[in-house]
Amino acid sequence: MKALFAVGVVVGYSRVFDIASPVEWMRVRRPVGREWAYIPLGLLVSFLWLLGSLIFIQDVLGLERTASEIVTISQRVRVSRILTLLLLVGPAEEVIFHGIIQRSLEEVTGLRTAILLGGLLFAVPHIVPAAVGTGDLLFYGAQGGFGVIAGWIYARTDNLTVPALVHGIFISFTTALPLLG
Repeated sequence: MKALFAVGVVVGYSRVFDIASPVEWMRVRRPVGREWAYIPLGLLVSFLWLLGSLIFIQDVLGLERTASEIVTISQRVRVSRILTLLLLVGPAEEVIFHGIIQRSLEEVTGLRTAILLGGLLFAVPHIVPAAVGTGDLLFYGAQGGFGVIAGWIYARTDNLTVPALVHGIFISFTTALPLLG
């Protein structure tokens, strides 16, 4: 659903703002040269950010998340979910939050502010209304931190494909880990 929504947002945005080639405007292309290095670097920084955030929230502050996404599902559904996250959800979110929002904000606010605002806005649709305890709210903030990391990668590479790959791989892997047990 997010992928279809992303396509609709891109088409609508392109028409409203008269962007002839949204793919070129968002800078979507095959990574080249040093851009490839940002994929493992982005994954490493993202995993360290997640681990540090969880340690801080749970072990230092003693807070827990009230919502658990671990459910009993069949192996076929697990594989389907992981592939969907890798191929559709991660890239779709990158198109919306960095390809459109960060890129548009950059023209108005400058690069650093655009990365920060784009990252914080990234956390908003991840909020689960039933999970608003202090631990949950801090975790949403940590998700915004991932949005900042992805935005930084986009800014450094000038290529939306790179953070889309980092995002897709990251959420697929972090989703797969609890399902393996």
